Amino acid sequence: MDNSSLSIGWLTIDSTPPVRSMEDNSDIGAGGDNITNINTPTFIGSLRSSRNN
Repeated sequence: MDNSSLSIGWLTIDSTPPVRSMEDNSDIGAGGDNITNINTPTFIGSLRSSRNN
């Protein structure tokens, strides 16, 4: 366990934010700054599942 998670019994809270970015066609202006004036921008990213069944 690192500084980005807290575990108490069976409950683990992971506070690490997911990696995400804005799709190129939504990131207008200076590319890569993730600033847009589009009302419905498209984001891409992934989440990890830690569900244990």
